[in-house]
Amino acid sequence: MLEVSRGGYYDWKERQPGPRQQRRQELDRQIRAVFQSHRGVYGSPRVYRQLQAQGVACCRNTIAKRMNQMDLQAMQRKRFVLQTTDSHHDWPVAGNVLNQQFEVDQINQVWTADITYIPTDEGWWTKASSTET
Repeated sequence: MLEVSRGGYYDWKERQPGPRQQRRQELDRQIRAVFQSHRGVYGSPRVYRQLQAQGVACCRNTIAKRMNQMDLQAMQRKRFVLQTTDSHHDWPVAGNVLNQQFEVDQINQVWTADITYIPTDEGWWTKASSTET
């Protein structure tokens, strides 16, 4: 069917991988090691940079192709959705007992709090600070 001699088939079957195949297997092992060491969040550009830093001679497109063939895909980060207070509800709302009177006679009479949202390169950073008056 394949028009290959029986001896040629068995020679092929027992033949050791050539230098190119050995290099590809070693590169696959290194790619998988970097990918797993970073918990599967590194895509091909980051894996490429990591391998370059380790001194591995490789091409960015080759890394992308090998990762695709090994079915290694970086996990996508979920988009941050700012969740603020839901003010469309039928629950009772606490009254304004402070009524903008911030000066008090004794300590621990009035407590206030502030929630500040600060955008950063890693997403939104929330700092809840409270002060007592």
